[in-house]
Amino acid sequence: MKYGLNWTDIPRDTAEPGAGGGGDPTPADPPADPPADPPVAIEPDTGPDLSFIPDDYRTDDGNPDLDGFKNHYQELLAEQARRAEADGLVPENGEYDFSAPEDIDFGELDLPEGFAVELATDDEDFKPLFGELGEFLKDLGAPAEASQKVMGLLAKYKAAETAKLHQAAKAEAEKLGANDAQREARLNRVLRAMQTRLPTEQVNALAAAATSYEGVRALETLFAPRGPGSDVPRAQATADLEKLPPFERLKHINANQAKG
Repeated sequence: MKYGLNWTDIPRDTAEPGAGGGGDPTPADPPADPPADPPVAIEPDTGPDLSFIPDDYRTDDGNPDLDGFKNHYQELLAEQARRAEADGLVPENGEYDFSAPEDIDFGELDLPEGFAVELATDDEDFKPLFGELGEFLKDLGAPAEASQKVMGLLAKYKAAETAKLHQAAKAEAEKLGANDAQREARLNRVLRAMQTRLPTEQVNALAAAATSYEGVRALETLFAPRGPGSDVPRAQATADLEKLPPFERLKHINANQAKG
């Protein structure tokens, strides 16, 4: 018999580490770290998106013209504000005042004495026209004062037309004599000759129609006094008169007028 420790008799665990059986288990490997998120691409800071700015407000290199576009935008806002204000001044019923303004400046137009613009706004035949004009201004969103400006322009047009006719009439009148006294005397002779042969209505009609130098000459020829013993036909007398030089013809006509 042996005394002491017998190492050979002590049961030993001959199993491989980690294999089944008794004994302490082999510790497992620690879990691996989770996969990292992929890196996020960082875009460079290019500023605000200005792609909405039209090409009209870009420089030659394609960059936006901010100052130009800013001015344009402010103009749009001002125009919108003006339109909003004007809309409040538009007559809802489309009835505008089409009377001519009283303070129209005709500038340096040569107009007859006492000239005044007369626009037939109260004429029943013209009322539909002014009604259509009112609807047109309303559709445009024109304020009530626009009608006065329109009538002012019409009055200036009428004045310019009258000035042109007045200038032509003055040029024709100057052919009748060297001064106002001579021209007036010549016209009065024709007028008296007509009054001795025609009723007043016909005299006025002929006088209104004879607005030119040749018209007055025609009346002078038609109503030239004829002596009681004259047997020369009027057509022949007129033809003979036309053959004379202008000064002699005028002298002859005046002499005949004086005899009448």
